[in-house]
Amino acid sequence: MIVAAGMAIIVFVALANLVAYQYAIGAIRVSLDDGVRAQSRAEAPAGECDAVANQALQELLGGSMAAGVSIICSDNGTLVFARADGTLQAFSPWVPDRDVSDIQATAVKDQLP
Repeated sequence: MIVAAGMAIIVFVALANLVAYQYAIGAIRVSLDDGVRAQSRAEAPAGECDAVANQALQELLGGSMAAGVSIICSDNGTLVFARADGTLQAFSPWVPDRDVSDIQATAVKDQLP
């Protein structure tokens, strides 16, 4: 009975970790989208993407999960790119950490007439 309860707790923590990963990935995607959308305006100042994306990430995720993620924005004049880099830390040692360096967002930059 004790072994079965222990196994159930391990499965529950693993599933809770997977749900937390899915929420964190969604929060990172929304943050990247907000950042590129803010920088894509024609009159947007330099660094707007970084500021907006990092603020959104702290509001949506915050805490120790957001501490392992950094957002990198770039602008080539016609497109704005944002990429997340880092890992999400697992709650328990038997669940692997999740790499988030494959999450990206792109927006077309507005041009003044």
